[in-house]
Amino acid sequence: AKGVTTCFADSNALKGTLIENLKYFQPTRFFGAPRVWEKMEEKIRLAGKDTKGVKRKLADWAKNEALNYHLQHEAGNGKESLGYKVAKKLVMSKIREALGLEHCGQYFATGGAAIAKETHLFFMSIDIRLAEVYGSTESLGPQIQGRWVPGQNRLGSVGKLQGGLAEGKLFNLNERNEG
Repeated sequence: AKGVTTCFADSNALKGTLIENLKYFQPTRFFGAPRVWEKMEEKIRLAGKDTKGVKRKLADWAKNEALNYHLQHEAGNGKESLGYKVAKKLVMSKIREALGLEHCGQYFATGGAAIAKETHLFFMSIDIRLAEVYGSTESLGPQIQGRWVPGQNRLGSVGKLQGGLAEGKLFNLNERNEG
């Protein structure tokens, strides 16, 4: 319906080739099951362990700015502070580029299972806010999804029914299946 291309990572993605896949495909939206996000978190933390001195202080400051922004956003304040804007430009853009996610904007999602709050917060701290989705992949895709609108997403929640589903337009939600 949207005219999109879907790309799937190779069979070794969780063993270390995921970033190569992302750099090759250059996605504009990225969906991963919680295990995908956990593996990415492990790699990012491992890479960050070697950062020392001024670079470490700058990274820690930027992560704090991003986390504060996203927590405020979820509370209903979508205004970007000057510190957050600078952190995005100096640090977060480099992280996204290193991950092959520089074209994604704010379109990141997770589903298929619950994601750990710590993982969710970690990605917020590197300016990747995950929308949690719930739905049947075999039929309609995500019917319930966290939103990117200030105050419309709660950490650990899949959110509200999407589009016509909320109004029962695609099928009658009040009808019982008698078959």
